[in-house]
Amino acid sequence: MVDSQNDIWIGMNYGLLKIKFDHKENIITERHFFEFEGNASSDAIKDIYQDVYGNIWIARNAYTELVTGIKDDKLVLNKIHISGNIITGDKSAILVGGSKLFKIEPHDGTFDNITPVLLYDKPVSALIKDFDNIWVANRRGLEYLSQSEDNENYSTQFSLNKEFVKSLNSNNVSCLMTDSENNIWIGIRGGGLYSLNKKAHKFQNYIPKGFHKDPSGRKQKSECMQVRAVFEDSER
Repeated sequence: MVDSQNDIWIGMNYGLLKIKFDHKENIITERHFFEFEGNASSDAIKDIYQDVYGNIWIARNAYTELVTGIKDDKLVLNKIHISGNIITGDKSAILVGGSKLFKIEPHDGTFDNITPVLLYDKPVSALIKDFDNIWVANRRGLEYLSQSEDNENYSTQFSLNKEFVKSLNSNNVSCLMTDSENNIWIGIRGGGLYSLNKKAHKFQNYIPKGFHKDPSGRKQKSECMQVRAVFEDSER
């Protein structure tokens, strides 16, 4: 993770590595490893996130941690006893996804379980915040969580529909991204890359040159297209 000061944070089994990098000279000017106590296999860092207030959040198997400072070359951590492998958020909430989905109040660390039906037996594989809405995915598809004006929660599920060519061609969602124009991009394990028209609830599949499908539009004849991550650069 690259923070607001352009420092690089790398999660490892036994701790967290912070690197200061001079982008003009293209050299590392400082590095520091913060070692954690605990079991490396069960407590390994899964994700790192910096919120809009500059706070660093760490997702681990056993719990989520907020970095509150550095003392004697060690990180001062506030532990929140919820587990997760993906963490994201905005100024209103921190979201941690694992076997369940939790919403954390960034100012006091209180949290609510907001796990949707989609996650009843498969962990979160991708998670993004889109204004006041949440998009969460796993191997059962994609679910959109929102809140009405009277604070009633509701959700919409998107999954494979063989009768509808504009649906996803697989439920196995691996990654999600929101671009600069607020479009949702969905990566599928073995199914390619999709964008979602949120108003029409229609998907557009992007097949690279040389990647052929049969006339029905369902079976892919070449090797599976594994999309692991989606990124928008400065040129969009």
